[in-house]
Amino acid sequence: MIARLGVLLCLFPTVSALAAEPDNFRVEPGFVSLFNGRDLTGWGYAGAPAQNFDGLLVSSDGRYEVKDGVIRVNERTPRLIQQMTAQQPLPANCVIRLEYRSLPIADSGVFVRGMQIQVRDFLTVGPYYDLLRHRPQDWNTLEITVKGPWVYVSSNGEAIEPSFRVPLTGALSLEGDLGVMDFRRIRVKEIPAGAPAVPTALPAAAARPNLANLNRLIRVAVVGDEIAQPFPGDSGAPGRGGIQLPGVNARQLAGIKAIVAAPASAVQDVAAARQAVAAASLTAPADLPDKLAALALADLKLANQRAELWVWFQASPQRLNAAAAAALGPQINTAPAGGRGGGGTRIGKEVPGGVLGPTGAALQIGPPEDLAPRPDLASGLARVLGPRWDVRNFAYPGATIQKGGDTSIWEQAALTAALDFDPDVVVVVLGTNDAKPENWRNAAAFEADYRSLATVFAAGAARPVLFFAKPAPAFTGAGGVDAKLLDADIPARIDAVARATGGTVIDLHDAMKASAELTLDGVHPDADGAARIAARVQAAVSAVVGR
Repeated sequence: MIARLGVLLCLFPTVSALAAEPDNFRVEPGFVSLFNGRDLTGWGYAGAPAQNFDGLLVSSDGRYEVKDGVIRVNERTPRLIQQMTAQQPLPANCVIRLEYRSLPIADSGVFVRGMQIQVRDFLTVGPYYDLLRHRPQDWNTLEITVKGPWVYVSSNGEAIEPSFRVPLTGALSLEGDLGVMDFRRIRVKEIPAGAPAVPTALPAAAARPNLANLNRLIRVAVVGDEIAQPFPGDSGAPGRGGIQLPGVNARQLAGIKAIVAAPASAVQDVAAARQAVAAASLTAPADLPDKLAALALADLKLANQRAELWVWFQASPQRLNAAAAAALGPQINTAPAGGRGGGGTRIGKEVPGGVLGPTGAALQIGPPEDLAPRPDLASGLARVLGPRWDVRNFAYPGATIQKGGDTSIWEQAALTAALDFDPDVVVVVLGTNDAKPENWRNAAAFEADYRSLATVFAAGAARPVLFFAKPAPAFTGAGGVDAKLLDADIPARIDAVARATGGTVIDLHDAMKASAELTLDGVHPDADGAARIAARVQAAVSAVVGR
């Protein structure tokens, strides 16, 4: 029923809210447009028989149309999932940029070589409820960096998929599913194959512009491992995991905190709006558009409250164990408003069903399970430095600085994306995973590869200010990390790289010394540890580049 209401909502006049606006956009050098802004030339349906939409303003079935320089994905009743595919295959290594805009509850997608990246009205449908820069019902920029089989994806500069795997060949497709979605400015740029070319030496010293005087956003890239991005949760999936917890995982906990924190009136408003829609659909069909619009507004209000919660949600969630979660039971015995994105979070064996609801029943308490808090360095830096700074996270879980490591940063699309970003400031947070015996080659190899990374960034057009973070100490051997390497060899080599390249050292080892209680497992920081690390990075960057 809910899905059906979402379909109906997008059929009503709220579509007119997406008004046309002048578009003076020009494609950047090196990029080639996949959409000419006038018609569907270059696009069509794959399969047998294939359909070519060259010269058409509207696809053969009316699902896709071009108006005012925008490809609009129209609603389809009954529901039918379709993909319109570009006829031009994607290069093996490339950067794809496009803009998307959705109505409330819309669900679409962008397919890269047959693999889907969710593109939705994220704050109401998910899965990325916690994005700080998402603009509901407005234009958002999706950037996809493809490097062989690996893809790095960001929305408005925030990493949403840092480790997405795709086939080696294929094209770009747009999906039509639920609701109305708009796409525009679709373009692609081929990038060189293989690892970035490293200059033989540091570029000659040049006058660096005063960042405070730039008349544009100041670009900051955070290049790191899971210390710069939240540690993967217990699902085992890399990338967007939350914080590992004993007894209660971070996603379950996020659901609990969302329901507890959301004002009871907002939850009640959504419940009342749903009842009104159900009643109108049976007894007063003429009132249904107004009731659906009221439901959309109530849903959006609650979703925005939850989105704000993720910004706040930095305070040691791992300290809320199963017993503490159970104590919250009386406050969350009402099913929440959320959960459209693919199944709600449920408390199962960690918190007995009898505590939170009827005996033997698992109570749905939160948004979809792919919701997780994001206490990452980039988000923290963005808040501290302010609106003139465009801070992006190019961290990759498990990454090593050494080219011979099992998950070398040199082999990831995240590094390609960071270089293509052409940052004014680079913060490198790497080295923890290099301290594993299977990754450690020798101190000379570590220093050489670290210096190569510094040289690659130093050669960028923006001549960036470089910051190199000494890894935090290891208090246990969790994950196979050798604590002695993090105490001696690795920090010493980072000091040497900084002296040779003019970089500034950020001492995270000092920030976390004698603070084992601020880690989850003796190596990976908990939320308090992450906050301490973020504060040290923020202070160092602010002191050097100003605000």
